[in-house]
Amino acid sequence: MKLREQAKEAANSVLLNAKKDMFSFMPEKGDMLDQMLAHYVNESGCRVPIKKLGDGFYLFGTRKIYAKIQAGKLIIRVGGGWMIITEFIEHYADEEMRKLEALRTQGIDPHAPEPVVKSSKVKNKVKAGIDSRLMGVKNSSLTVDQKRLERMHAASPNAVRRID
Repeated sequence: MKLREQAKEAANSVLLNAKKDMFSFMPEKGDMLDQMLAHYVNESGCRVPIKKLGDGFYLFGTRKIYAKIQAGKLIIRVGGGWMIITEFIEHYADEEMRKLEALRTQGIDPHAPEPVVKSSKVKNKVKAGIDSRLMGVKNSSLTVDQKRLERMHAASPNAVRRID
């Protein structure tokens, strides 16, 4: 019985170490650029973490890159020119892993999930009231804090006034 448990623990540790060494990029459904990038990165075994920033921009390790599809090929903006994704990975992956590891030893990880900041109910009510007024929705149930905020805003000489 103990031998079986030890074998199971050893197999689990091997799997965990393999997962640490392996990185896969998960594309957004329906985004051809994401899908092509995921295909090349995952097929090449590239360990550099990639984070989508939006509109063709990604964080590749520590480097912000711009990618696009041209003539059916995925290309990356490099300096004043373009590089095919396979060449880019070959050229920059090791360098980016070294930079990323150096940052991580200092306690900095640009790919760490961003903390979720919880705001108070009062702030949420004020924000909801302001958002509804910006969208033209009349809300008669303003809280005391919202009314005070509106009075302060109206009294401010630099207040921006909405012109109807």
